[in-house]
Amino acid sequence: MSRIGHLLAVSSVLWKITASYMRDKLYLIVANTNEKAGYVYEKVGFQTEGKLKEHFFVNGEYIDGIMMGVFQQDYWEMQQNKK
Repeated sequence: MSRIGHLLAVSSVLWKITASYMRDKLYLIVANTNEKAGYVYEKVGFQTEGKLKEHFFVNGEYIDGIMMGVFQQDYWEMQQNKK
């Protein structure tokens, strides 16, 4: 399984867990220096919602966090369009 395929599978499991708790939206915060993760999150439907200045302290310096979110309805519509 490719890395993106694996992440898609993981995101599907997350939605199943989330749906069981009646959540409508998933969100995450990723370091702005982690461009690969941001790219993958966008591929599975997450959109940038905001910037958290100096949110993480890594290796002696502060780096910004990027808040990303996806609504459950948008995620499933995107999955249906891929078929």
